[in-house]
Amino acid sequence: MKLIKTTLTVLFFFFFCSSVFASDPFTVSGIRVDASGKTPVKAQVKAIRAGQAKAADILLKRLTLDYGKEGQIKSISEDNAAKMILAIEIGNEKRSSTRYLGDLIVSFNPSAVKAYLNQSGVKMVTSQSRTRLILPLTKGDLVLNNSWYRSWRRTDTANILTPMITLPMYKALNISIKPSDVEDMNFDVFKSIGKQFDVQQLLIANNVNGTAKMIDISLDTQKVKSFYYNASAKDITDKFQIEWKESAINFAMNKSMILVNVDYSSHSDWLKIKTILNNTSLILNAKLISFANKSAIMEIYHGGGIEGLMNELSYKGVNLKADSFPGYILSLSVIN
Repeated sequence: MKLIKTTLTVLFFFFFCSSVFASDPFTVSGIRVDASGKTPVKAQVKAIRAGQAKAADILLKRLTLDYGKEGQIKSISEDNAAKMILAIEIGNEKRSSTRYLGDLIVSFNPSAVKAYLNQSGVKMVTSQSRTRLILPLTKGDLVLNNSWYRSWRRTDTANILTPMITLPMYKALNISIKPSDVEDMNFDVFKSIGKQFDVQQLLIANNVNGTAKMIDISLDTQKVKSFYYNASAKDITDKFQIEWKESAINFAMNKSMILVNVDYSSHSDWLKIKTILNNTSLILNAKLISFANKSAIMEIYHGGGIEGLMNELSYKGVNLKADSFPGYILSLSVIN
């Protein structure tokens, strides 16, 4: 993770760097294990080692474009996977004298993962987009008891690079949206839903006779991207991840520097901005020059063009725009 540098005080530096993302791309959940052995302990060890390797495979595919492709790493050994583990949480355990079952949530050490991929020459992407709220509609209506809605609920999207949330039924019942709202692109309705669930990005997955019309909506900038996709929920989320990783990797290697005036209204807003900048793929380094009440001056070194940086930040809820002094103004986006 890139860290914003400052020379103000040691205490401030420590505070500035201690960020926690709501979703962690180095955590893999939903790993079901089932193994047999001559003793309960041997069955458990066998199951957990296999589960660690499975989780590591999922993680490395998540963070790279090349993992598993021709000429690249095909899979990871149980021993190498074990070396990257930070923590394991086990649930739903069942055991007998010869069999062990359980569900694993595996957290990985980012430094160990990076070192493993560096040895193989594979580029790693850890920057996340902002969270999308998925509305799985059927012919414009939010139908909660059909297979389309359930397929999105079953898809694990919490910790991927393009985090997505599908609401449980008891929360989705509070959403008011009609086919005409989708047809007419009623932003008043979209913004109301965004405020209700504290998101700035909606992904409408409108299933019409087996074909999904996907509408990706930025509530703050009102940018809209639409496409048709005849595929499963998992395939669609994979498509978003691949496109995100390609945009993060395929930018010019020569870095540029811009001087930025950061405006914020509260301490929590400053923390949010700092976290976003530290996890923006196109930002190579960010240096704090001065810090005052509700304002800061920063030097931001970035790869790729300025338009690409503005676009990535906008999808994470941050506005970056040119200004006469000191060059650019940066602030959190607000849904009006």
